[in-house]
Amino acid sequence: MLELRYGGVAGTHRNQGIFTNLVTRVLDRMLPVTASISPANLSSAARILEHHGFRRQSSPGGEQHFRWEPGTGGDQSHE
Repeated sequence: MLELRYGGVAGTHRNQGIFTNLVTRVLDRMLPVTASISPANLSSAARILEHHGFRRQSSPGGEQHFRWEPGTGGDQSHE
Protein backbone atom coordinates (compact mmCIF):
# COMPACT_ATOMS: atom_id res chain seq x y z
CA MET A 1 0.00 0.00 0.00
CA LEU A 2 1.13 3.54 -0.73
CA GLU A 3 0.21 6.56 1.34
CA LEU A 4 0.10 9.96 -0.33
CA ARG A 5 0.58 12.20 2.67
CA TYR A 6 2.19 15.49 1.67
CA GLY A 7 1.80 16.43 -1.97
CA GLY A 8 1.73 19.97 -3.15
CA VAL A 9 2.36 22.20 -6.10
CA ALA A 10 3.79 25.71 -5.80
CA GLY A 11 1.28 28.41 -6.64
CA THR A 12 3.34 29.53 -9.62
CA HIS A 13 3.08 26.05 -11.14
CA ARG A 14 -0.58 25.25 -10.52
CA ASN A 15 -3.07 24.43 -13.28
CA GLN A 16 -0.40 22.66 -15.33
CA GLY A 17 -1.50 19.09 -14.52
CA ILE A 18 1.41 18.41 -12.16
CA PHE A 19 -0.70 16.93 -9.32
CA THR A 20 -2.83 14.96 -11.78
CA ASN A 21 0.34 13.55 -13.35
CA LEU A 22 1.68 12.58 -9.91
CA VAL A 23 -1.58 10.79 -9.02
CA THR A 24 -1.58 8.98 -12.38
CA ARG A 25 1.99 7.76 -11.87
CA VAL A 26 1.19 6.54 -8.36
CA LEU A 27 -1.90 4.66 -9.57
CA ASP A 28 0.08 3.07 -12.39
CA ARG A 29 1.80 0.99 -9.69
CA MET A 30 -1.55 -0.80 -9.17
CA LEU A 31 -1.25 -0.83 -5.37
CA PRO A 32 -3.87 0.39 -2.88
CA VAL A 33 -3.34 4.09 -2.09
CA THR A 34 -4.53 6.27 0.77
CA ALA A 35 -4.45 10.06 0.73
CA SER A 36 -5.17 12.71 3.35
CA ILE A 37 -6.05 16.35 2.74
CA SER A 38 -5.76 18.98 5.45
CA PRO A 39 -8.83 21.11 6.18
CA ALA A 40 -6.62 24.13 5.41
CA ASN A 41 -6.09 22.92 1.83
CA LEU A 42 -8.02 25.12 -0.58
CA SER A 43 -6.89 23.43 -3.80
CA SER A 44 -8.94 21.08 -5.94
CA ALA A 45 -6.98 18.03 -4.74
CA ALA A 46 -10.11 16.27 -3.41
CA ARG A 47 -11.88 16.68 -6.76
CA ILE A 48 -8.84 15.34 -8.63
CA LEU A 49 -8.60 12.30 -6.33
CA GLU A 50 -12.30 11.55 -6.74
CA HIS A 51 -11.96 11.88 -10.54
CA HIS A 52 -9.30 9.16 -10.39
CA GLY A 53 -11.59 6.83 -8.45
CA PHE A 54 -10.56 7.57 -4.87
CA ARG A 55 -13.40 7.05 -2.38
CA ARG A 56 -13.90 9.28 0.64
CA GLN A 57 -13.42 7.59 3.99
CA SER A 58 -14.71 8.72 7.37
CA SER A 59 -12.84 11.88 8.29
CA PRO A 60 -13.05 12.92 11.95
CA GLY A 61 -11.37 16.18 12.85
CA GLY A 62 -11.79 17.92 9.50
CA GLU A 63 -9.01 16.16 7.61
CA GLN A 64 -10.31 14.42 4.48
CA HIS A 65 -9.24 10.81 3.93
CA PHE A 66 -9.42 8.97 0.61
CA ARG A 67 -8.63 5.45 -0.55
CA TRP A 68 -8.09 3.94 -3.99
CA GLU A 69 -8.06 0.23 -4.78
CA PRO A 70 -6.94 -1.23 -8.11
CA GLY A 71 -9.88 -2.27 -10.27
CA THR A 72 -12.49 -0.15 -8.46
CA GLY A 73 -13.27 2.24 -11.31
CA GLY A 74 -12.69 5.94 -11.65
CA ASP A 75 -10.29 7.13 -14.34
CA GLN A 76 -10.66 4.74 -17.28
CA SER A 77 -6.88 4.32 -17.62
CA HIS A 78 -6.71 2.64 -14.20
CA GLU A 79 -9.54 0.07 -14.30
